[in-house]
Amino acid sequence: MSLPTLVEVCISMAFLYLVLSLMCTTVNEMIATYMKLRSVDLSGAIISLIDHPDVLTRFYKHGLIKNAIKAANRSDATTPMIDVTMPNEGGENKIANVPPATSHSSYLDGQSFAMALLGSLQPGTPIPVIEGMQATVQALPDGSVKDIVGTALATAGNDINKLRDNIAESFDSVMDRLSGEYKRKTRFISVLVGIGIAILVNADSLAVSQAIWRDSDLRDQTVAAAGEFVKARYQKAVDECPEKTPPDFEATTKCVADKLAMLDDQLKPFPIGWGNVGALTAWEWAAKPLGLVWTGLALSLGAPFWFDILQKFINFRGAGTKPETTKEKKEKEVDAKVSDGQAAV
Repeated sequence: MSLPTLVEVCISMAFLYLVLSLMCTTVNEMIATYMKLRSVDLSGAIISLIDHPDVLTRFYKHGLIKNAIKAANRSDATTPMIDVTMPNEGGENKIANVPPATSHSSYLDGQSFAMALLGSLQPGTPIPVIEGMQATVQALPDGSVKDIVGTALATAGNDINKLRDNIAESFDSVMDRLSGEYKRKTRFISVLVGIGIAILVNADSLAVSQAIWRDSDLRDQTVAAAGEFVKARYQKAVDECPEKTPPDFEATTKCVADKLAMLDDQLKPFPIGWGNVGALTAWEWAAKPLGLVWTGLALSLGAPFWFDILQKFINFRGAGTKPETTKEKKEKEVDAKVSDGQAAV
């Protein structure tokens, strides 16, 4: 087994997985945009955080939140509201003026959430003040909103800005956990999309790796294409299609289509596609499902993973470690002198 040949095969396969992973990410973005997954998740998180019916109603009537939701929708028309039933100790209360989850904004910063929540707790006060807030919170039934504001009050003292910042930090912590849940959800979607893309383009890992191993010209083409892509086109491929306010689905669709077309051009050197499957043997047909699923699972690891792997193999194949610059050498010399001086002391 030739080590240089093995490295070139690894470069080629990592490049294939990188391009297909970027395709998978682009398709995932499109699915998330059209299904409004972020909006649905954020809506559910806010309803669970503000678990008091009256406070939740006033929260969605607050100017900061109304404007955010209005901006998230395409038209200037008023967003239709729905009744949401929330469990309560005294029974079930119907909450009006809550936007549908799919009409919700995708993002909400912690400061806006905090100001809107404080304004909802003191509806008669144009600008929230610290006076009377403790009594207002104590009057709330036990629940998430009482815990959040009560904990924030405990360290805020008489500073309304500190109270706002504490609530904003609590909201940001919840959003961090929500991001983790969102990534787990999209990971499952990525596996399905990855397998779908592998089947669509017939990216059989077993067959492609064998073809690249046997054909030196094919290896040269794919390795050269990998190096060029890493230098010139990777950053363009990972840039997300910009989200506009209001959303412009036509522009998003065009952006996605252009990105997929650019990535499709990178696949031209690879022996993929369904054009030459007629010559496959029975054993090759039997192994194809394994090769396609293998590719789909590889794509679910994500483009950053394969980009890192590809760079490591390219560096290993190259001329070795990049030499230090004069500036880097001087900085190391200074650090060494400082360390020697500290050791002497």
